[in-house]
Amino acid sequence: MLRDAVPDVPMRKLQVALKMLVDAGLVEKAGKMLHLLPADDLHSHAAQAAQQYTEREERDREILGAMVAYARSGQCRWRLLLEYLADTPEWERCNHCDSCRHARDAEMLEHQLQEKTVGMPKSESLPGFTVGDRVAVRRRGAGVVEAVTRERVDIRFPDGSLRRFLPHYVRRLKHQPGPPPQEQAA
Repeated sequence: MLRDAVPDVPMRKLQVALKMLVDAGLVEKAGKMLHLLPADDLHSHAAQAAQQYTEREERDREILGAMVAYARSGQCRWRLLLEYLADTPEWERCNHCDSCRHARDAEMLEHQLQEKTVGMPKSESLPGFTVGDRVAVRRRGAGVVEAVTRERVDIRFPDGSLRRFLPHYVRRLKHQPGPPPQEQAA
């Protein structure tokens, strides 16, 4: 049995290789039996089958890449599909797909936040953290602030991880490192 002859090759790869050999006309399958067919140039037929497999693999990777890009894109889904089919619509957003709904919700939220912070003093509109502050978060410990917005504080921890928190979960440590010592001129 073929499986016993190559036990270290995964079953799925073995099935694909067998299908390639059958498609190339090098092997005939009769039930569970395999027969090697006579070929004028066995090596060139095998090389051609391997080349077809490589081309198919590249095509499959391109298709997978396009599907991942479609799933991760924030653009209108309908527009992306129509552009893929070589029909570019005049509109940017359909206002029906999930991407358009998320974009509309984000725009509304941004507008609400802007309205909320217009009359607010600067100290109330941004969290009281600055880049480089030593802070602590419950269950994660101490770290250093890397970025601050109204909605979040990004903290780098000693293990190298960067985590994002809502400002009210973060507390400033009492001891902040001072400026680095100045080198004295000789």
